[in-house]
Amino acid sequence: MKFGMTCLLLLSLAVPAFAQDEQDVPQGELLLAPSFARQGATSMGGWHSALNANWNWWAGLNIDLSGHYFSRDGLVGGQTTITNTQVYSLRGGPQFTFIRNKCCTAFVHGLIGGTWILSSTHLGLDTISFRDAGFSAALGPGLDVNINEDLAWRVIQADYSFFRILGQASYGFRLTTGLVLKIN
Repeated sequence: MKFGMTCLLLLSLAVPAFAQDEQDVPQGELLLAPSFARQGATSMGGWHSALNANWNWWAGLNIDLSGHYFSRDGLVGGQTTITNTQVYSLRGGPQFTFIRNKCCTAFVHGLIGGTWILSSTHLGLDTISFRDAGFSAALGPGLDVNINEDLAWRVIQADYSFFRILGQASYGFRLTTGLVLKIN
C-alpha cells in the first residue's frame, strides 16, 4: 500500500513538469545492469535490461527483460540435494517522465507481460526438472543522473513485482542500478 501511495505521489509531481520547455529528448534509452530481486521469501541476483522508446519528453514505451537466479541446498533421505532456479521476465508498458533536465531524469512505469521459471533439483545421479510460465506485472519509479549527452547512471530503479505461477501469486520487488545508453 505504501509503495502504491509513493507512486501516486510521484505521478502528482508530474503535473508542474508539463509546463517545462520541450528539450532535446533521446529517441531511446537502453539499460544494461545488474539487479537484485526478492520474490516472496527468496532473494535472487541477476541482470536487467530495458529499452525505452520516447514518444516525447514525458511519455514512452518501455520493454523490460530480466533474469534472476538462485540455488538451494537440502537433504532428502540422507542425500544432499541442490536446486538451481532461473526466473525470466519479459514485460512492457508505458513510462512517464516527470523530471527531465540537464542533471537528471525521473520516471515511473507500469509493465505487464510474462514470467518463466526453470528449476532443476539434483539428487545423487537423478535430476528432476520443472518449468512453468505465468502472468507478470511490475510498477515503479527510477532516477537517472546524466554523465554526458549519451550516457547516464541509473542511480535506482525500484519496482514492485508480481507474478502468478501454478495458480499461486508471488509478490516482491526488484532493485536495479547501472548504465543507461541514450540513443539519439
